[in-house]
Amino acid sequence: MNGTKVLNQLIKLFVVINVFLFMINFIVRGNQYILPQERIDNIINLLNRSGISVETELIKNFSPKYSANLVFIGDSVAVRDRIVKSFFGNNLAKVKRSISSNGRNENVLYYTLDNETLAFNHNELIYMNLSVRTEKKKPLLEQARKMCMKIVDRIDGIKEPLSYKVIEEDCGVYWKLTYFPVIEGIPVLDSKMEFQVYSDGVAKASMYLADIEIKNDSRKEIYAVDLVLFGIEDYMKDNGYTTISNVSLCYKQVEDEENVLGQQIVPVYKIEVEGLEEPIFVNAYTNTNKILE
Repeated sequence: MNGTKVLNQLIKLFVVINVFLFMINFIVRGNQYILPQERIDNIINLLNRSGISVETELIKNFSPKYSANLVFIGDSVAVRDRIVKSFFGNNLAKVKRSISSNGRNENVLYYTLDNETLAFNHNELIYMNLSVRTEKKKPLLEQARKMCMKIVDRIDGIKEPLSYKVIEEDCGVYWKLTYFPVIEGIPVLDSKMEFQVYSDGVAKASMYLADIEIKNDSRKEIYAVDLVLFGIEDYMKDNGYTTISNVSLCYKQVEDEENVLGQQIVPVYKIEVEGLEEPIFVNAYTNTNKILE
């Protein structure tokens, strides 16, 4: 074998070794933020010994997450005018305008045409249609989705394309559909659209429209779910709660962190407890929550 062939073989071997090392490094780094089953079993057993049952799968992935700002757009005069014009279209001259107080020293502005009303209540945009009858037979789910999107299509201010996590609840005579925008698949709780859909249309909708501005400078590490749940048994036992029904990761506003750039939102663990009316929210960056402090 001459020198050229030896060199080629060495180069091929070098490439194979580097590819192998890259794959090992990728696997190791990828598993760096995957919670081992042993730790999940340990926290579940710890809670069980304290009389707390976990009736849900626990999140294994705790990779670093972005923070972001929410800039609500519904309270802007310019945006409000644009939404009203786009929604009512050529019938704008027939729209009736009225005003009332919401009890917080803030005005609620109403724009009504026939049976349809748009109401602007600070950051909340409310849609009402008095012509929708609350019949006993609700529409097919696919039809309900299309009815929601018809309302959305009439509103100038909702960015497209935008991905949503959709929660679909069967409420007997109507569907309750809630759309949450997502950051890397994680829902943003404070910017949502919620619809009540009957067989002949959307009777009411509540929308918190906001621009989401992700802070792209860096991701921050978050706590793993076992560390978040560690110590929660004391709070639950003291208050007579015995079951954790669901644990999910979402984005939520940080209290007292509003600034000129908007309302800061961070990843939080949403812990739902049977018998507790409101979920427990734990800041995933800091592992802190006022309820548990």
